[in-house]
Amino acid sequence: MPDIYTEYVANAEFNAYAARYKEAYFIGFFAGLPNIVATVVNRMLADGRIFPDIGDPKEEAQDLPLLAGLAPNATRIFESNRHALAPKNGHRQIYPAHLCNLVFDFLAAHEMAHIVNGHAEYTEFKFTVPSIMEFGTIPATPEASLEAQAMELDADFTGALPMVTTVKRVVSQRSLLPQPLATRYKDPAYAIFDLAAAICIIFRLFNDNGITGVDLSKSSHPPSRLRQRMILNTMGNIIEERWDRSLYQVAEEHFSKAIAEVENAYEIITGGPQQVGGLHDVWSTSGLGYAAMIADYWNNVVRSRVKDYASAKLSTYTFD
Repeated sequence: MPDIYTEYVANAEFNAYAARYKEAYFIGFFAGLPNIVATVVNRMLADGRIFPDIGDPKEEAQDLPLLAGLAPNATRIFESNRHALAPKNGHRQIYPAHLCNLVFDFLAAHEMAHIVNGHAEYTEFKFTVPSIMEFGTIPATPEASLEAQAMELDADFTGALPMVTTVKRVVSQRSLLPQPLATRYKDPAYAIFDLAAAICIIFRLFNDNGITGVDLSKSSHPPSRLRQRMILNTMGNIIEERWDRSLYQVAEEHFSKAIAEVENAYEIITGGPQQVGGLHDVWSTSGLGYAAMIADYWNNVVRSRVKDYASAKLSTYTFD
C-alpha cells in the first residue's frame, strides 16, 4: 500500500476525489458529503414510519415537514430546511450514526480502490489530470467515457470486499459495539440489512438514474442504479464465498428488504411518489447488457492499461 493522505475540502458539494500529485496520493472528501448524508439519514429516523424495526418508532413524530431542496449541495439543503431534525428514541439516535459510518466507509473504500488499483496514477499519466472526481467531470470522447466507467466499476467492486469483511468481523466482535447494535448483531441478517441500506441510500440520494434516456457516451460513471445493483450483487457473492454460504439466501432477502425500505423512506421524506423506473431499468436486458459491456471493457482493455500502476492484484468480472 502506498502512503495516502486524506482531508476534508471546504466545499458544500457532495463530492470526493482520489489523486496522485508529486508522487504522493490523496483522498479528498468535500465537507458537504457527510453533512448531506447525516441530514437525510437523521430525517429518516426522526419519522416513525421509516425503519420501523429500529428502536421504538412510536416515540417519533408522524407529521414532520418534508425534506426540501434535496440536491448535491449542503448549503442549498440547509437554506431549504433551516431546522435539522433528529430522532427522539435513544436507539433511533444511534442508528443514523451507524448508517452514516457505513456510507462513509464505502465511499472511502471506493476512493482507496482508485489509488491501489492504479486508476489515479494512470489517469495522471495519460491525461495529465491530477484526480478522479466522483461528480462533475465529462469525458472528452465516448472511449474516454467507457474507460472511466470501467474504472468506476472496478472501484465499486473492489470497495465491496472490505465492506463485507469488516461487517463480518464486527458481527464476531459485536460485544464491543454500543447498544442496541451489540444485541442487534447477534443475528448477521441485521448487519447485512444495514450494509445494504447504506448502499441504497448512497445511490438513491439524488436521482433514479437508470439506462433509458441517458447519454452514456458522455458519462464518467455508470448510472447510479446500475452501480447500486452491481454492488449489492457483488456483496452477495462475497457473503456466500468468504463469509458463510448459508447466508446467501439471507442476504438476498435482506437486500430486497433494504431496497424497499429505503425507497419508502425517500417517498416519505420528500412527499413525492417512489422513483423506481431506473431501478427496474437496470434489471432489464439492456441494463444487464450494459453492465456486461463495461465489465468486458475493463477485462479486455482497461485492466491491461492500469496494471503497471497498481499496487494490488487486479480482478476480472463476469455477468452471467
